[in-house]
This record gives sequence, C-alpha cells and structure tokens, in this order.
Amino acid sequence: MQENPWIAGSVLSHIQSPKPFWVDPRGGSGTFVFSVYDNRDGSVTAGWCKRKLVIGGVEHVLSRFDVSPRVPLCDRCWHWQHPGGGCRLNKLFCSKCSLPHVDADHSRFCVHPDCQAERLATLSAHTACDHVYCANCDSVDHAPSSRECPFSRHAGDRDPKQWFSKNPAKFSATEMLGRGKQYDGAVAVEVEKRRRQSGGEAQGAAARDDDMHEDDP
Repeated sequence: MQENPWIAGSVLSHIQSPKPFWVDPRGGSGTFVFSVYDNRDGSVTAGWCKRKLVIGGVEHVLSRFDVSPRVPLCDRCWHWQHPGGGCRLNKLFCSKCSLPHVDADHSRFCVHPDCQAERLATLSAHTACDHVYCANCDSVDHAPSSRECPFSRHAGDRDPKQWFSKNPAKFSATEMLGRGKQYDGAVAVEVEKRRRQSGGEAQGAAARDDDMHEDDP
C-alpha cells in the first residue's frame, strides 16, 4: 500500500471472498488476481487499467481479469452444459452410473457383470455394489459427478466452450435412457426363480416317468 497509496480502501481484504489468488505461476513469474470495490459502471477498474502497480520498485501493467463462469453439471441427467432446472428429460439419473434411476436404486439396476452374477446366485435384486460409470467420458473409474472426470477439470477453463465443443459426451442422456430399459435386477431375479422352478418340476416329472417304467411288467 505504501508504494501504491491510490489503491487504499479499494482492494478487498484477504479474509473476504473472493480472496486474492495466483493463476498459473510458472518460470518465476505469474499473474496475480485480486478483487476490488467498483462502481456499477466499472469506472474504478477502468481507471486502474490506465495506471501501473508498483511492487518492490517495479512497475506492473494492470488489466481486467474476467472470470469465466464454470460450465454447469445437470444434477438430473448428470451431463454438462445445462443446470438441473434446464434439463429436457423428465427423468432422474443415477449420479453413480449415469443410468435412469435414483441413487437409492443403484444396487438394483447396476449392469456390471459381477452384480448380475451375484443376483442370480443369491436371488436378491439388490447387491453390495460399488461400481461406477461415467457416460460423459465412458470411464468405469469414476462417477459422472467426480472431479476426476476430464469434463469436470475443463469446466472451469478460461474458455470452456472451446473444449466442450470439441469433446461431446461419449453417450448422451437419451442414449443412457435407452440402456436403462434393457435391464432390471428385480426382473432378472424373478426370471431366474421361474427357471429354477420349472427346471425342478421337469426333473420331478422325469423321475416319476422313470419310476413308472421300472414298475412295468
């Protein structure tokens, strides 16, 4: 402040939000971003950009830093570039596997081969499932809501539209809706129960036929 008395009273305190932060400091230099109190017409910022900030006796050019809003992630279909309120699908999707069911039913609808095999073995529609799937990047390593997803990492880019325009979701919500209609753990269990029941009845009938043949003179 001593080197730049003209900014006194205009810079937001470090304990206030947003806080000053460094942006991409590399090679011994970087860009320092800080927030200031401004008028609605932006006249304070415009005036600052015509001056130079002195730090350690060195003059630095000031310019406006526009923070791009983060690309929204829909909390209904778990796809990017629109908020939940703007989702066109009248259906809730799972935040764990991208399929059209609520999170509470994930253990019933998970299509992972291990879960399908467990249901047939235990005849229980629900499994102790921890499988995830991201339809945006076609990954089985994280859920669509995970920060590990490349879509999440680029959602805060300075120009996110450029990246998103070149990298559409691998599978759209509409495609996942179609996938969801192909499997239901509860239905699979009922089919297996009927199969076992009919198989047992067939074996019983065969045994009775054998007994009848043994009794024939």
